[in-house]
Amino acid sequence: MRKILLAALLAVMSVPVFCIDMCLAKEMTEYTDEIVSEITYNQQRYRYGQRQYVDGDIDGLFQIVDLPSEETIRTIITDEGGWEYNVYLAMISESTLVLVTKAYATPIEYGIPEYLLSVIRILDLDGNLVTKRNYTGKITDCFSHGGMLVVVDPSHDCHYLDNRLRLISNPLPDHVSHDRFQYLFQGQAFVNGIPVTKIDLAYPGEYLIEITERYYRFAFSIRLDMTIENPESEAEYNGAVMIDTLGDLVVDGNDFASGGVISAPGNHRLVIYGEGGYERQIDFVILPIVENVEPGALIEKGVRIFSNAESMALNGEPYSSQLIIEAGSYSLDVFGVNGFRTSYTFTVLPSVIGVADGETYENEIGFALNCLGLLNGRLVSGDILIDCPGQYELVLLLEDRQYGVIYFTIIATTVETDKEYDYTLISYVLTAIAGLGLLFVFKKK
Repeated sequence: MRKILLAALLAVMSVPVFCIDMCLAKEMTEYTDEIVSEITYNQQRYRYGQRQYVDGDIDGLFQIVDLPSEETIRTIITDEGGWEYNVYLAMISESTLVLVTKAYATPIEYGIPEYLLSVIRILDLDGNLVTKRNYTGKITDCFSHGGMLVVVDPSHDCHYLDNRLRLISNPLPDHVSHDRFQYLFQGQAFVNGIPVTKIDLAYPGEYLIEITERYYRFAFSIRLDMTIENPESEAEYNGAVMIDTLGDLVVDGNDFASGGVISAPGNHRLVIYGEGGYERQIDFVILPIVENVEPGALIEKGVRIFSNAESMALNGEPYSSQLIIEAGSYSLDVFGVNGFRTSYTFTVLPSVIGVADGETYENEIGFALNCLGLLNGRLVSGDILIDCPGQYELVLLLEDRQYGVIYFTIIATTVETDKEYDYTLISYVLTAIAGLGLLFVFKKK
């Protein structure tokens, strides 16, 4: 008896068989393998079918065969306790397969096998079980695409299971995809009416995708957009923008090569054309550089404004960086391409050069105003010279409103005589007096 058991064990070990689920211990008798179909992926052949034993039992058969050597790497027998038929196999992702097995009760003598259930398994590429589901509803057909298993019932209704074997109500992918769209399928596929062997899209476009296999048809449309770092729609940029994306590009009505740079200040429109009538429009703005002024600025001295804009206007008049010194409120319009316009408002404040508040000046004082002023109530402007001694009040005006007041004083000073000149005059006078005295003395004698 031990010899018989040992022989049976050696026979089992000599065949690479791996039983999953309720695989029953069987005496290794003769059998016939029937391969229904196979798929090839990554230098391996995955094939499925049935193994029928001489005693009439039938189990599901799944094998992995190495392509270069044609050596069977692994054999998996599926056994639910009755007759099992592996009826469908497909790639459901880049790393997993779906295997569908129908199980029937073993008929008595010549009876008709009674359907029990279908077992759906997800296997990795080495044949290891990832997950499985017992599906009690009858399955008349199977299809696979987009990471889904499609099971058809006797009423020809389709039921969709994802790669975790969960029922899903909406099998359609999102209408908008980004950068790349890949879609696995088994059967035939058409993209915009053109037959393809795989679906791997990486060019912007509007695509109609159809999957067909025998009587089954599944169709959907997608829009494939490219992710664009620059420009973003409605964005504003302080400087040049490089546009790098796929598609036929048009900028401001002109053909544009990807990788080119847009630098002109103003409004710009990028239009991307792709497959199937695809069109995508992106509007953006390159802001002009404006130097020496900010919106709402208060400027105490004169200013020159520089810009790389197409043109500028100051208070409605053309402006080309002349010195602005007169006190008052200003509006600067800056113009760019394609109707771009932006405005800056700023104020040049009243100021005076040559006189300071609280100071005293001798004889005269000269000063200059960049605004209108009231000097002791008298309206003045521009360059002023005062040579009259007195106390003065200078009111600085900003658009007819008092902005500031400066008080100052002018005093008159006595002109000092040169001491050397004074001493000479006195000596002349004294000499003259002395001379007259001597003359008077001589006449008296």
